Amino acid sequence: MERSKSEDRLLVFNAFWYSLDVFAPVIDLETAKYWKPKPDQTFARHYLRVQRILGWIIIPIAGATILGLIK
Repeated sequence: MERSKSEDRLLVFNAFWYSLDVFAPVIDLETAKYWKPKPDQTFARHYLRVQRILGWIIIPIAGATILGLIK
């Protein structure tokens, strides 16, 4: 991973918080704003997109299930 902007303050990358920030569409932990996959890491870029799409699909279904809307 690399910083998205060179003038950003010194931040330490944490894979768990970054993944949670990308996966959960309603939560903004601001980690994804500061980090991005390196340009030569094509698998990481594709995985990032898949994780975002799955987050938009799975999180609403899980919320509906918890609230009892889906039986």
